[in-house]
Amino acid sequence: MVKSGSTIPVDGVVVQGSSYVNEASITGESKPAHKKVLSKVFAGTIVNDGTIVVQVIKIGDETVFGKLIELIEDAQDSQTKEQRFVDKFARYYTPVILVLGIIVALWTKNMETAITVLVLGCPEL
Repeated sequence: MVKSGSTIPVDGVVVQGSSYVNEASITGESKPAHKKVLSKVFAGTIVNDGTIVVQVIKIGDETVFGKLIELIEDAQDSQTKEQRFVDKFARYYTPVILVLGIIVALWTKNMETAITVLVLGCPEL
């Protein structure tokens, strides 16, 4: 039984009652969906009003919400070929710019010029 304002904990089918369910976490749709007997409901969605009784179909990682979280985690862990190149490039580029800034400061004895080299070379420093 899932009451108004509660999060549905499982994927399932409504066997009793009716309600409007906020499915934004799954579908991105801002309008609540009307759920009645035999309607499918998903874990992670919120019952806006009413009370429904849900027959469990899937729990935990097998739910739509669980699979969505897994896909997001996989996407965050994987890097493209370009991202790996940029990370490798930055590993050498940043120290080279720092050394260049020090050399410019020692050679010109002008701190403003050295700082300009650092800012132009690595604006995120």
